[in-house]
Amino acid sequence: MKEEQINEFLEFIRKEFLEPLWEELKPALKDIATETIKGVSKESIPKLKQFVKDLLKARNIKFENVDELVKSDIISLTRLHMVSDSDGVAALKQTKGGKTVIYFAYCKGRCLIPEDKNCYIVVEAQKLNKDVEELFDESDLIILK
Repeated sequence: MKEEQINEFLEFIRKEFLEPLWEELKPALKDIATETIKGVSKESIPKLKQFVKDLLKARNIKFENVDELVKSDIISLTRLHMVSDSDGVAALKQTKGGKTVIYFAYCKGRCLIPEDKNCYIVVEAQKLNKDVEELFDESDLIILK
């Protein structure tokens, strides 16, 4: 048999048998895939949620969401979670998708407290009060005393 005849025969098999078989099997395979993914999700989601909770607890990370962040909120939050030996808190401001996120970490002098002794606060705000905006006038990274 010549190469050309072999290729013609393979093309005939693909068109006449494999493509129709694939179209016939595709709905059943899609159902199997959907059920498998749902089953994995049902088992995985609670485990993933617990993992995230454990991670946040181990890392001592606090999350807050506010409509408008005012200076008194910053003072209250940073005092509430004050870390011993700290004399200030570093604050990093980022804007993401119309929201502002401010990350807080305690420091001594200009050095961060070691991770295992620190507390981290993440505040997501829809809007920043004018006083808070002024804190970050010159830089997105500041140290508050």
